[in-house]
Amino acid sequence: MPFSYIGAPPFWGEGIAGVIIHGIHLKNSGGTLTNVAYEGQICGRLYESSTDRRLMLNAIYCDEYEKKSSEQVYATFQKIDRILRTFGFQYKEVLRTWIYIPEILDYYAAFNKARNQFFEELNILPKLDEVNDFERIFMPASTGVGCENPYSNVALFDVYAISKSVRGSELKIYIETGSEQRSAYRYGSAFSRSIIVSAQ
Repeated sequence: MPFSYIGAPPFWGEGIAGVIIHGIHLKNSGGTLTNVAYEGQICGRLYESSTDRRLMLNAIYCDEYEKKSSEQVYATFQKIDRILRTFGFQYKEVLRTWIYIPEILDYYAAFNKARNQFFEELNILPKLDEVNDFERIFMPASTGVGCENPYSNVALFDVYAISKSVRGSELKIYIETGSEQRSAYRYGSAFSRSIIVSAQ
């Protein structure tokens, strides 16, 4: 199983700062869990049940183009889209991303430019001057973290997608902005504050 290894110093002491684990209890949920590979490398795991399919991708990056450039970020989004399509998903079914960006303050403007361009091309979001209600735009929830990784100076992605296309799915998926925070797209960052998945 692939994993994303990132460099972030702990708040105190030394050693591992933290671990994030995603799991599915197959005994309770049923279904199957298999590794998925792209271009000869294991890049994630696919869960399939009678009602839905879920794909978790880890450590996706692209080291082409100039480092810290919008072109490099855009190429990474395109790579993710190709992987998703290989396994029968669409990018519009991505619910959550974790993005680890070295020197994030220097990189964030180029990152936002590339992500917005990619989302506009897929009709995930309208252009800023066409938006009437920012809080109703369905975009993946996302966390952007400033930290290093072993893959040179590039953004590293983890991606989680759910497909409800299977007949009989009882999942309900919707965005939740919250009462205190408004849409991040109001300042040009294309992500939802949170996405809720629940059984109806």
